[in-house]
Amino acid sequence: MTHRWAVLRRALSSPQLRRVELAFLGFGIAEYGVWVVVLVYAFRRGGTTGAGVIAAVQLVPSAVVAPLTARLIAARGAATTLCVSYITQATSLALTASLMLAGAPSTIVYVGAVAAASAVTLTRPAQAALLPALVQTPAQLTAANVVTGWVDNVTLLVGPAIASVMLVV
Repeated sequence: MTHRWAVLRRALSSPQLRRVELAFLGFGIAEYGVWVVVLVYAFRRGGTTGAGVIAAVQLVPSAVVAPLTARLIAARGAATTLCVSYITQATSLALTASLMLAGAPSTIVYVGAVAAASAVTLTRPAQAALLPALVQTPAQLTAANVVTGWVDNVTLLVGPAIASVMLVV
């Protein structure tokens, strides 16, 4: 247990790393939470087939965007790409939520969901490229990567849990 705390202290000793990991926590909660909400939304409108189709449709544009991320990171830098990713994600998620709440036609809501799924594709590679620039030692980089993995795993539970509570309310 002491080793885990040492890893956490090493990774979060830098204010920059703390901000990056905190932003990644918010990103993951939003990513996985919205995924659940969109699938429930699609299920309510089209059953299992509708949910399956929208799940697949969200992944196709993401597969197209993913290879372009490396070019964007090389051209603009990892920090800028990460900022653009978070801004695009927040905007597309807010748009999708607004469309759902406004009762927009489901096809339009799905376009927003696809945009959101494409936006989140930028985040992980940008963060992975940024971390080495924020650390002082290889041990700190290793610790930061471990904490990123922990955060990602926590958000797999927390994001859908929050989404589930919101859906019930």
